Amino acid sequence: LRGKKHLIKLLEAKKKGYESYILFLIQRENCNQFKIADKIDIGYKRAFIEAINNGVKILSYNCKMSPQEIKINGPVEIL
Repeated sequence: LRGKKHLIKLLEAKKKGYESYILFLIQRENCNQFKIADKIDIGYKRAFIEAINNGVKILSYNCKMSPQEIKINGPVEIL
């Protein structure tokens, strides 16, 4: 529910003229695709699609992890 609320707030901001982004930061280096788990929460998936369709930008990146740091590695394809 909290994630869906965030998407709705980003959508509201976009409709008011603000640039709106959501960032999915995947803390794995070997992930190259990302999709919403609609079988877990179809309401979130619907809000996600509405946000995209109304101009909210979606970013998704994987990370290189070490005991000392987490570094953004590269973009991940959003399915």
